[in-house]
Amino acid sequence: MKTSHLVLVLIASAVAFSVRLVPMPMYNFSALSALAILCGTVMRPAWLAVLIPVAVRLLTDGVIHLSTGYGFYDSMSFDYVAYAVIAGIAYLVQPKQIPQAVGISLLATMLFFAVSNFGVWCMPHAGQYLYPRTLEGLINCYRSGLPFLKGTFVSDMVFTLAFVTGMHLVLLRSAETEQPAAGEAR
Repeated sequence: MKTSHLVLVLIASAVAFSVRLVPMPMYNFSALSALAILCGTVMRPAWLAVLIPVAVRLLTDGVIHLSTGYGFYDSMSFDYVAYAVIAGIAYLVQPKQIPQAVGISLLATMLFFAVSNFGVWCMPHAGQYLYPRTLEGLINCYRSGLPFLKGTFVSDMVFTLAFVTGMHLVLLRSAETEQPAAGEAR
């Protein structure tokens, strides 16, 4: 793995960590899906690409729990699974171009929405279910999650584009440093 990729992932991890802890104007405004996409694209081996975004989420959950008491909840394992799947998809697809990254980001938004809200529906919270265990209850759960979808979509797009642009700048800089100077023999 290139040192420049590691530095980019560390910077993106710090951004994802910080953004999750700062109050935002939109619900679910987070850089974690974008981090999962970046890690899936540049980190090797695959387990490391999955581990980094999940670890950042776990660390921020811990900080939020220590400061508010609400960092951990019963369905959070579904959120971790969603980030792992997003990193896995990015690992397989390798979205190194902007159109691919936008497509993966849109897929990540929809996947996170579907998986995390399914977790809310099927897991009890504080010992009781929030929605009936029926199709109507599941539909109501997804309907209730719609206000969170906007922040997820906007942040996934913004941070995925930022991180992929960063990756392009790193690749461009690497290519420039590897080319011989004018007049040098190859």
